[in-house]
Parts: sequence; structure tokens; C-alpha cells
Amino acid sequence: MLTIKMDERPLKQLENDLDRFGAHSLPYAIRDTLNNAAFEASEQAKRNIGTKFVERNTWSRRSVQYRKTFARRIDDMESSVGSTLDYLREQEEGFTTQKTGKHGVAIPTSAASGEGKARIRKRPIRAGNRLSRLRIAKGLASEYERKYSGNRQRLIRLVQDSIEYGFRTIFWTSESSGRTGFYKITGGRRTKKGWPDGAKIEMLYQVDKPSTRTEPHEWLEPAAMKIRKNMDKIYRDALIRQIQINRNFRDRG
Repeated sequence: MLTIKMDERPLKQLENDLDRFGAHSLPYAIRDTLNNAAFEASEQAKRNIGTKFVERNTWSRRSVQYRKTFARRIDDMESSVGSTLDYLREQEEGFTTQKTGKHGVAIPTSAASGEGKARIRKRPIRAGNRLSRLRIAKGLASEYERKYSGNRQRLIRLVQDSIEYGFRTIFWTSESSGRTGFYKITGGRRTKKGWPDGAKIEMLYQVDKPSTRTEPHEWLEPAAMKIRKNMDKIYRDALIRQIQINRNFRDRG
């Protein structure tokens, strides 16, 4: 949550002009400044979300809201900007995910998003590769660990039976890389001898880390910094509006 308060560095010439028309107008100008700053910060934050996150819809941007101040005393005035979604607040500050079961945190790879062996995943996980939708022949890996002494033998038999049963996903620990995770099988035909012709495996989720740190993806603080640089202009415009209102009122009188 971003809180905006007025830094009272008066633009003296305009404030003195405003004082001649009525001291009661100065709080209105400051209140307008805070509310306009909050609105502009919320709009900039929405644009930041649109550029920094991969969006399927406008749900995240629509969660960004700003709160006006209606206080009469300047010292009580405070406007704010933030999101109603917990995950956006976490993204702003970064967060750590801890494992909840026997294995580590499931970290999706670039293969899960259809980006092959890219070092950094930039796209959303494909629907068919979501962890909740993977079909795995449970117990096969532990069964083959008892039956076969060689890692390669176990993998061949695991791939053979996964293709046979139509699961196409295996849970595997590679001895060469030491990486444990969920692997997807593509290609290959049913066979009971040797590696299935054309079969390939690629890791969708790595699960050998007990925790993982997601670095901050700031969308609110950059908006706040941009608005802070424009506060003098926002304040000046609010003062001018109040001066014009008072002049029009005086002229009508």
C-alpha cells in the first residue's frame, strides 16, 4: 500500500495570492493535490502491471484502487494507492515459498511454458502442463528402483510403461544432473525392449529445492517515484484552480 502525504513546500507566490481570496481555500487545494496524485499513481501502476507481468486478462490491473481523502484539516489529509490482491502485494516486495511435503517446491521450467530450453521462463505455463493436470503412473519409479540397479535401466522401463499406460509424465531423479522433478515424455511408440523410438523427455518442474525466493517485481514504487517528481506541478495546478474559483466567485459578487 502506497500512502501519499503532502510535502508542504509552499509555492509562495500562488499561496499568497490564494490567501487574499480566503484562507479556507488552501486546504481544498492540498486535498485536491493528494487526491489527484493518488489517482495518477494508480493509473501509472496499472500501466506498470501491463508491461511487467504476463496478463491473461485485466483482472490484476482492475484490482488497483486509490482512496481519496475527505479530511478538513491539512494534518489529517492522507490519500493512498494499492491493490486488493495479495499476490500483487507479494510481487511488489518479493517472497519465499517453502516446501509443504516430502519433495521441494515445484518450480516450473521454460519447457512448461513451451519455450524449450530457454534459461529464463517468460511466458505463462501452458494449460496442459499445469501441475494439477499432469497424469503420472504412481509407484512406478519406486517399483523399478527395487527391481533394477542401474539408473538408465530404471528410466527406460519407466518411459516404456508410461507410454504403454498413456500417462506421458514421469517423476524422476537424473543421476547425471542430480535434478529431481516431473518430466514430460514426447513421441515414442509402445515397446518392451530398449528406449522407445523417437521418445524424448524434458523437465516441466524441478522439485529438489526446499524453498525458492521470488525476487520483487515492483509495479507500485516506480509509480510513486514518478508522481513524487510531479507533486509540485500537481500542487501548482490545484492552487491555480482554487484561485480561479475564488476570482469567479468574487466577480459574480
